[in-house]
Amino acid sequence: MQQNSREMLATIQQMREKMIESAQVNGLGGEETIECSQELDKLIFEYQCLSKEKKKSKKEIKIIRKQAMFMWPNNILCV
Repeated sequence: MQQNSREMLATIQQMREKMIESAQVNGLGGEETIECSQELDKLIFEYQCLSKEKKKSKKEIKIIRKQAMFMWPNNILCV
């Protein structure tokens, strides 16, 4: 299931809190703490990929708009 940015950030925060609680109870080397840390790493990576993809899409749209402006007939723009 794909989440939007806000949902992903909320999930990341929840996992961060779970990891901290686990570290306090089980220690930094505890199995649950390590599993939480690994899951948190995955979530952060997915969020970064999503953010990068959004930036790339926005950049591509800007390029397409610029190209369209150069292709637009001048007489239409001078109305």
